Amino acid sequence: MTFETLSFEEFIERVKEVNSDFDCFKQLANDYYHKNEALLKVKQYREFTSAEKEKQLIALAKKCAEELPKYNGYDWKQIILDTCHSLLSNNKKIIVFGGTEEETDLYPSVKKFLKNKYSDYEVIDTTNKRTKFGRLADFTIVKKNIFGWRVLSFEVKAKPEAFDYFLNQADDIKKHSDKLYLFATPYFIIEAGYKKTKNVASAEKTVLNLLKKEGIGLYVIDNYLKFKRKEAVKLVIEAPDIETKKEIKNKILTELDVNDSD
Repeated sequence: MTFETLSFEEFIERVKEVNSDFDCFKQLANDYYHKNEALLKVKQYREFTSAEKEKQLIALAKKCAEELPKYNGYDWKQIILDTCHSLLSNNKKIIVFGGTEEETDLYPSVKKFLKNKYSDYEVIDTTNKRTKFGRLADFTIVKKNIFGWRVLSFEVKAKPEAFDYFLNQADDIKKHSDKLYLFATPYFIIEAGYKKTKNVASAEKTVLNLLKKEGIGLYVIDNYLKFKRKEAVKLVIEAPDIETKKEIKNKILTELDVNDSD
C-alpha cells in the first residue's frame, strides 16, 4: 500500500532519519520471534548499515504478514506503516509526514507557488481580510475574461483537528469561488483521516474521498521537502468548477477593490 501524498519509499527514508526504524524492527521482532531470538535479532540490527537495515525490516515485515495471525489481511507495507505510526511521537510524525504546527510557516511558499503557477491572475493575500458577505480563503486569485471574473480560492491548513472546520468554512468560500483548493501537508491529510478512522492505512483515502465529494481540490505541500530545498508542492486533486452565486461574488470583489463592474 502507499499514499498519494507521500511515497512509501520516502516514508521509509524519513523513518530511518529520525531513527524510528529500530523501534519498528524491535516491535516486529518481539511479535515474530521467541524472546531470546528477538533480543539477538535486535542486537544484530543495530550493527547493520542503513541499506541493510531497510532490507531486514522489510524481510521481517513480510514474514509477519505471511505467518502471524495478528497481521492477517495486512500486506508488509501496511505492517511497517501501522507499526511505525503507532510508535512515532507526534513531533516525529510531523517530521516524517512533512508537517508543521503553524499555517503561517506555509504561507510564503504557497504565495510564491500561486504567483508562479497562476501568473495571469492577481494573487491577493486574504488571510486577515474580513467580509460581511462570507468567509474568505487565505489566498484569493482573480482574473477577468470575456465571461466576467474568474475567482479561485486557496485555504491553507496545518493542524489535523481543523479539517472539519475547514469543510464548514468551505461552504462559505464556494459561494463566491469558481474553484476551491485546500493546501495541506501530508501530515494534515493522514492525521485528519486517522482521527476519523483510527486506521492509518485508510486515513488518507478517507480525507481524499471527502474532498472529492465536496468538490474541493487539493495541493499537498511537503514541509520536509521544502527544508531540503526540493520541489515541495504537488496537485493531488483537481478542483471541479463550482456554480457560484454571482451577486455574492461581485460584492466580495468590490470589497477587495478589484471589481470594475462588468
